Amino acid sequence: PVMIGVLGADGRLTAANPAARAWLGAATPGAAAPDAPLAVSLDAIVAPEEREAVQAEVDAALAGAPRDFLARTVGADGEARLVEVRAHPLARDAG
Repeated sequence: PVMIGVLGADGRLTAANPAARAWLGAATPGAAAPDAPLAVSLDAIVAPEEREAVQAEVDAALAGAPRDFLARTVGADGEARLVEVRAHPLARDAG
C-alpha cells in the first residue's frame, strides 16, 4: 500500500493517510484512528543505523529541495522495511 505522510517543520510526522496510520499502529498510541492527531518523530520509525542519512535528506527537503531516497524503517509490528521516500516541500501561505 502507498503510505502518504506530512512532515512538519519540526521534523515530526503530523498527518498520514490510512495506510501509513495502520503501519504506525502501536508505535504511536491512537495513531491508527483516522482523526487522531500525530506527532511522530523520525527516530520512532527510522532504523537507528539510517537516522543520520535520513535526517540529512529531510533537512534538504525542509530547505526546499525535492528528495527521493530509500530508508530502512521499523513498523509498529517490529518488522524492518525498506521504503521508498519521496519528499517534496509544500508551500503554504503565510499565516
